[in-house]
Amino acid sequence: MLLLFLAIMLTNLTVSLVFATNASFLASSSTVVKVEPASRMFWAHAVGQEFTVAIQMIDVTNLYGFDIGLRWNTTVLEYVSHMVRIPKDNYADGILWNPILPVKDEINATTGTYCIAYSSMHPAPSFNGSGTVFTITFRVIYHPQEPEPTAEIRLELYHTQLVDRATSLISHTVQDGIITLHQIQPININPFIIAGLVAIALLTLIAIYFVKIRKPK
Repeated sequence: MLLLFLAIMLTNLTVSLVFATNASFLASSSTVVKVEPASRMFWAHAVGQEFTVAIQMIDVTNLYGFDIGLRWNTTVLEYVSHMVRIPKDNYADGILWNPILPVKDEINATTGTYCIAYSSMHPAPSFNGSGTVFTITFRVIYHPQEPEPTAEIRLELYHTQLVDRATSLISHTVQDGIITLHQIQPININPFIIAGLVAIALLTLIAIYFVKIRKPK
């Protein structure tokens, strides 16, 4: 949050920032920061499958900067890539207007966190409405098998701060995402089938060998 305040203080030359040390919440109960889609389910073996979610802001007013943190379970999900949808001048579905200042854009695939903070700069207008902050793609690397229970993995927006031009905090609600991996039956291979396949392979190799040694030179 401090970095975001400093960014706006340094770049917004037309607004007095006397509220920076005493930020007040704006009345904006309709504003939502959410993961979209809110839920995704995998019923079949999903290891290796990739999927993408978007982090969106809905019905925000007078937005000038933000600081957001997302985290996930690295035992089940592996980070693949992400795309920031800023500024709206370049992305029709994005947020914040040019000129913008990237304050933070940090992925930690080991701990499973992504932290992002951006601010508009003077003379950019405030952003109003709805848009996508970023999209992020994951790969499933683990799927529970019976008798393990179904796994519900939370894509958690553990840190969200939105500010207006005067660095006053914009109140909002947060909606995390849930990835459900339904338990699947373990893959059981009949040992007699394995033995039969091995025997066929050995017989094939033996046959090839005798064919080769019997060929006339």
